Amino acid sequence: MSPILSALCAGALLSALFLPSSAETGAEARARAAAGSARIAVVLKESSADGAKGESFSYAADAVSRAFKEAGLSVVERSALMAVETAELRKQVAAGDLSGAASLGKRLDAEILVVGTAEGAPVADTGYETLVSHRVALVAKAYRAESQEVLATAEVAASGMDATRRPALMKAFTKAGKKAGEQLVQALLAALDGDAPVTILLSGASNMRAVDRVRAAIAGVPGVAAVHLRFFVAGSARLDARLKGISTKELAKGIEDSTAIHATIDRVTEEALEVTVK
Repeated sequence: MSPILSALCAGALLSALFLPSSAETGAEARARAAAGSARIAVVLKESSADGAKGESFSYAADAVSRAFKEAGLSVVERSALMAVETAELRKQVAAGDLSGAASLGKRLDAEILVVGTAEGAPVADTGYETLVSHRVALVAKAYRAESQEVLATAEVAASGMDATRRPALMKAFTKAGKKAGEQLVQALLAALDGDAPVTILLSGASNMRAVDRVRAAIAGVPGVAAVHLRFFVAGSARLDARLKGISTKELAKGIEDSTAIHATIDRVTEEALEVTVK
């Protein structure tokens, strides 16, 4: 199957996945479709005041990711997130330095980054002699990776109790992550309600530098909120853009009028463009 046909099939699958249910309003369905086409990476820094040096866990981040998946949103898998080549950028962003957010988003193929901290501490007096309790405070924000625009925020607290430390800690962080994830889902759907996702199928690109020039030109068209490369192989590429207040026809005109590239528009629909680079 050709890359162009594969991309069209993927677009058709997304449309099928995000058709509105009878319980959803038109606005809710549009927002879910817009959010569902964006990949989200969850980058949380998790720690406990009583933890040993080097202790590492991802209970809250995993719970946030599950909440997104249950809502039909696309999430970067933890195996990809923890890849060695993203380690430094991930630590930088998790620490609150967003200067590397765009680079991290590109490496992870993610348009939205959920960044924040989940900090836990033991509860001294649980009221039960044989039980251990932990309490967690979680603060997170969802950003557009390219522009660092804040799309959603969550601030929650949760407790967990068990006979030993680790299960109590896991329960507390998981509860906090679930609560934060549910808050972020609703806020993201509201924030992305005005977004219109569009797929751009590009042909004629001789190398990655040419694709980057096209991506930059598209990003520079007024009304383009974000644009992200999905794949590039054998001269063909797929990019996903998110439009605010403009149509695909207006995007097509903006691409044709760009002085940064020489491109022709081969086909325009409400949800896709086919573009050839000269």
